[in-house]
Amino acid sequence: MLRPSCTVRYWLFLDSEGGRLVPTATIVRYMISDAASGTSRSVITVDCEISYRQLVHWSIVDPAGVKIHPSDASLWANMDLLPERYGPFANVFETGELEVPGYLKLLNLADNDASVVLRRIQRALTHEGANRFIFLLLEDCNWRPQLVGCLACLLRPDFDATGSLWRAIDAGSWITPQLAVVLLCLDRNFIRETRVRVESGCPVSPIEGLSLMESYVATGPAGNKERSAKMMATLMHLSGKITELATWRKAVLAREDVQDLLASDRDNAGKIVSFWAGNLTKLFESAGLRPPLPRSVSST
Repeated sequence: MLRPSCTVRYWLFLDSEGGRLVPTATIVRYMISDAASGTSRSVITVDCEISYRQLVHWSIVDPAGVKIHPSDASLWANMDLLPERYGPFANVFETGELEVPGYLKLLNLADNDASVVLRRIQRALTHEGANRFIFLLLEDCNWRPQLVGCLACLLRPDFDATGSLWRAIDAGSWITPQLAVVLLCLDRNFIRETRVRVESGCPVSPIEGLSLMESYVATGPAGNKERSAKMMATLMHLSGKITELATWRKAVLAREDVQDLLASDRDNAGKIVSFWAGNLTKLFESAGLRPPLPRSVSST
């Protein structure tokens, strides 16, 4: 059973019951924002009892009657995502002067609101013990705190959290492209770690103990093959930026198994990498910060 956690911004209907809302029983709160337009609606609390299996088949219909499939919406229905557990970073998850929770602005870094969120993270880093909370963010199985942790790491490059970043990728995080860009900037062993994963087919080890719906919410809608494909596409795209890997990369791309896996990358991870990395540079420049650049990487 889903535990109460967040807030809903769309009406929820169950297709299999002719659009009738499930009878009330347990308070379940979600927050869903339109990822395509970046807009959000007034909060609507829904009282209902939902099984994980039922929720997978739900449609999301906004008050205007527009149907949105869950995969086309940004769903913050994390069962245990309580921002206060992240100490000084808690307000990054709040809406405040923004139209959506701050962390959502870090997904694309595509507008001026990302600067507002960056300043929140900068303020959080001034607190004593902030490093401990960076680990909590990155070690969470949920992509939302991981994303906040990514920016915190870039603002504190001498803080070594590369192990946590790689573990998030290996678990099949939905934000694998963003995590990998950060690692390219921070990990001197990026070449070695990339080759190890690519040569073994980019296997993922999903977090154990999560139900289907918990996994969907925390790590995004994909099976293991799609997650491996996203990792492969991400690392192959970034390896193209490293001269030392040119010959190796050409040989890898000639492999049939690699091409088969890349064909399952439904998110176009390479495009995400380029878009996010470009906006990251613009974000840092607009804040008067030196853009994060790849460290001198080594294959040893």
